[in-house]
Amino acid sequence: MSANITKYTLASIDNISKSFNGKLNKNIIEMLLQIKKNGCFLKYTKPINIQYTDFTSNVDNKQQNINLFKKKVISYLNKLTSVNFSKMLALIKTLLDDTKSLDIDYKLLVDIIFEKAIEENIYSAIYAKLLYKLIKDESSIADLTVYIETKSKDYCPTGISVSKKNTGDTEYDLLCQNNKEKRALLNGIVFISNLFNFSLVSYDFVRVYFSSLNEIIAEETEISEIGLYLDTMCAVMNTCGAYLKKHDPEDFHDNFIASLCVLSKDKKRVSTKYRFKLMDTMDALAK
Repeated sequence: MSANITKYTLASIDNISKSFNGKLNKNIIEMLLQIKKNGCFLKYTKPINIQYTDFTSNVDNKQQNINLFKKKVISYLNKLTSVNFSKMLALIKTLLDDTKSLDIDYKLLVDIIFEKAIEENIYSAIYAKLLYKLIKDESSIADLTVYIETKSKDYCPTGISVSKKNTGDTEYDLLCQNNKEKRALLNGIVFISNLFNFSLVSYDFVRVYFSSLNEIIAEETEISEIGLYLDTMCAVMNTCGAYLKKHDPEDFHDNFIASLCVLSKDKKRVSTKYRFKLMDTMDALAK
């Protein structure tokens, strides 16, 4: 008795994947997890028949479109490098064109890029460049420049708080959470510095954050805690110092360089390592 076999071309499979709304059956997921947990393939007398359940009934079309859009953007960002920048930019532009008819608020794109830049700060500059190119080239998101500063304030409040101090009695989980939040905040400030390089935030906006870092250091009673803030100040200067200086040389000297100079001479609170780091940063900007 011959079996009916359906053959699919690669183009057909690609087309099906674009509208596929199935989810693996819960029992199948549990069976596959057993294989994953044990690190080897378990022997079954019968093969596992992959079964899917339709989950669209619990998710409306709008939310489904948003989820798919978010998934694709994250996928492209995960692949983004300086080498394939143009290719990934083109793919995201195509995605924006393909979703124009859908009810998607493109502020979501800014949100996703912000989250990725804060999580992966080593790619901060390339994410800022991507956002700049998208806003410059795509009319559908050209009006999001104002939203970028609003989003910056959400991730990095200008009145930065240092109330979450770690002490010897701080529980380990809370200690990790405090450090994670602090690191995310400071990574956000570095991302804002990269955004300034592409004129996506204002000079005054960067100055407010730099001043906040200076205030934190002045208020911090634990000398061992200020190193992270000094690193961030130097990172801001190394990231956008040249552009800040070009924008307003006099104000730059009075508000940025002067702060670094004072800290570099503070032998009581600033360790030798950081004093040299501050001086190196100033020397680089003096050239």
